[in-house]
Amino acid sequence: MALLAIAIFATASLVSGADYLLQPVGPFPLGNLLTTAGLASLPLAAWLYAGDRRWLNWLCLFAVVLAVCWYPASAALAGNLNLEFSGQRGGYWVMLTLASAVLSVMTPVVVLGVTVVDRLRRA
Repeated sequence: MALLAIAIFATASLVSGADYLLQPVGPFPLGNLLTTAGLASLPLAAWLYAGDRRWLNWLCLFAVVLAVCWYPASAALAGNLNLEFSGQRGGYWVMLTLASAVLSVMTPVVVLGVTVVDRLRRA
């Protein structure tokens, strides 16, 4: 439940453009760390729910790794920790962010769908 709360808080903060997102946490802006936590929390929650389904566990693990790697990859593309882009690299960052977000959201949907289908087959 805490993982879902993290995802909701991160999404609400980012959508609202809260002022505290710009606060530094060490050398990193809080918003970037919160984005990473939000991206990773949904597939991590799905992994906890997936049970012993091996392929679902791998899908969840891949989504978590991509989410955790989002910020370091973004910083490498931007050339700075604040993710200030210039030129073509911004387009690559948009694709990376979109892929991370879609996979993060779709992973729990797939896990829940497979779980529902399994339960319907058993009934």
